[in-house]
Amino acid sequence: MFTEKDMENAIICNPEKYIGEEGLKLITQQFHIGKYIFDLLFEDRHRGKLIVELQKGTLDRNHTYKILDYYDEYKESHPKEFIDLMVIANTIPPERKKRLSALGIAFKEIPMSEVIKDSEEISSTTYQEKNSKISEIRSNNEVNIDDNVMSLYELFKSQKNQFVKALKDYDPSIKIKMDFKNLSEYNIKHKINLFFMFYPGSWEISLNQLSGVHFCFIYFFNKETQRENVRLNVGVEKPITDQYKKQFKDEVIKELCQRKINLSEFDLWPNAGIRKVKLLEIKFPLDSNSWKKAIEYYKKLDGFISIVSEKIEEFRGKGYFK
Repeated sequence: MFTEKDMENAIICNPEKYIGEEGLKLITQQFHIGKYIFDLLFEDRHRGKLIVELQKGTLDRNHTYKILDYYDEYKESHPKEFIDLMVIANTIPPERKKRLSALGIAFKEIPMSEVIKDSEEISSTTYQEKNSKISEIRSNNEVNIDDNVMSLYELFKSQKNQFVKALKDYDPSIKIKMDFKNLSEYNIKHKINLFFMFYPGSWEISLNQLSGVHFCFIYFFNKETQRENVRLNVGVEKPITDQYKKQFKDEVIKELCQRKINLSEFDLWPNAGIRKVKLLEIKFPLDSNSWKKAIEYYKKLDGFISIVSEKIEEFRGKGYFK
């Protein structure tokens, strides 16, 4: 008999197929946190976390909303981590899709016949071997760092440092939220957490908040072009409450259109970012001039920055911030 456990095993053995993102690593199944247990926890290439909730059959109201409880519980225990959410079911009714989109939760609809076919090909031996391989990778992740990887890390770090200096020269009010200056060998080898986070002074929320509305300067390897890149993007997270994140992004884009601010060089919501959840993003090659390109692009965003600042004040005034 086909079970939800079979769905889990199929997704674990081929996350790229079912989730649609390369480089995901399974951390654990049936993750216990507080009083909650959720189905799958993955880590992406940038060491961000992805919480996945599964439901065999048709997605119901309970599964639509309880993933938000998982998010809150996990975020409270891991405040420095980036967390995305995804719901997977065999069938997702239109009204549920609409609600998930409004809440900023990604979703995948996978026909049961497709999962049954894949799960039948996964023997218990194959599954055990896969988990054994994952454990082996984790246990050996601190050794044998290739010189090319270290050189790449040093290049990115130097570009990041020059960009930070140029940013502060351009706008002394810039606030740095996260700056990973010294990474572990694991981070360097696997090219994760190669980024830093900042925001203009006019976006002042609180330095005690570890997310919010922010810019990121991120290392990114494009597998399609086989090129090392930098992503400069804007994310919208807490302390804006979950039900208002999409509204915030929608209203910023609307204002950009009304004021005829041309940002044609940039990807904008809802077409920005790896999972299409960012407010704004631009990608360019990682080289010795990356910092110059980044500051040039940033200087083109004065109108955008002003609109976001206005929206932060408006949303704060309406009580949409926690």
